[in-house]
Amino acid sequence: GALGQAWFALALSMPLTMFFERVGASGLVIGLSATVQSLAMIMQVPSALFAERVSSRKKFWFALAFPHRLLWFIPVFLAFFAAPDASVGWSMLLVVTVSSLLASACTASWYSWMMDLVPERVRGRFWAFRQSVVMAANLVSMVVAGWLLDASWGGKTSEETMIGFGLVFTLAAVLGCADIVLHMAVPDPQSASRKSPGQFWQSLLAPFRNRDFFWVTLAFGVWNFS
Repeated sequence: GALGQAWFALALSMPLTMFFERVGASGLVIGLSATVQSLAMIMQVPSALFAERVSSRKKFWFALAFPHRLLWFIPVFLAFFAAPDASVGWSMLLVVTVSSLLASACTASWYSWMMDLVPERVRGRFWAFRQSVVMAANLVSMVVAGWLLDASWGGKTSEETMIGFGLVFTLAAVLGCADIVLHMAVPDPQSASRKSPGQFWQSLLAPFRNRDFFWVTLAFGVWNFS
């Protein structure tokens, strides 16, 4: 979790926006980079139904998650070898779009996997402690990113400025991939009740028969849309 959050802080937060600005990307491109990350969440719906029908959620998750993180070696190349130009912003937007689609497609399988892995009697303590560690990793990563981008050898001239971004994205890609590889050592228990019964549309509509699920989903939908 700490490795994954470090990847997020280094790849998708402040350094990404600063990189777009550094290469001269337009406001439209910068805005789209945030929009596509939200729109990509729609991939969670079909992937959630498919993930319940595969023999191994771990392998299914890995097949989507690892390419999603490997894509972040492309920004490393752009930062070290591409000249600052608005066209680099469009290339970066493509990386963010494809990466976000793959990330959203593997989210449901990860949550389903963790739900069966973590016993219900300790679930609250487990996620609370995990979240504490994850947030600490986020804070440390942001400080490291800021230091790399503000270092004297990385921010004095136009050519040197890109070095800081290259190092930030290298660190993000390495830690992000390590997160995925490390998960391969985690067991994937197979719950007897995991398989989704019935046809695709029946499985899709079944959760909405629970009124609590319906209202929570509606609330989050309105919030994210706004």
